[in-house]
Amino acid sequence: MSKYEPRILIVDDVLENLDLLRLYLTHYKFEVICASSGFEAIETARRERPDLILLDVMMDGLDGLSVCQQLKQDDATKQIPVMFVSARAGKQDIALGLDAGAADYVSKPFSFVDVKNRIDNMLAGGLVV
Repeated sequence: MSKYEPRILIVDDVLENLDLLRLYLTHYKFEVICASSGFEAIETARRERPDLILLDVMMDGLDGLSVCQQLKQDDATKQIPVMFVSARAGKQDIALGLDAGAADYVSKPFSFVDVKNRIDNMLAGGLVV
């Protein structure tokens, strides 16, 4: 019998950020899917139905706030929790992220342990805001 590995979609247009989070999360047995743009994130979320989305706010093209709003308006993806992971760390930025539909917001630079704990909490059905 195989153990279920939660699927996490990481969205960031900086490939180094994608790689760091991917390596860290696969170490903890998460199945990781990556997208490097807002448009790719929406398509991937609809197709792959991840258990959680880690989403950068500042991206070229379609930014993370717009991506989150579109995901929350789509019946196919609105139940997927979104956690913003962003260098924008002001109170107003966090409020905008939560208003866009995110369940949590982590500021860069972040602690991998903190991110892992927040992911575990969110996947268990709790919110850490």
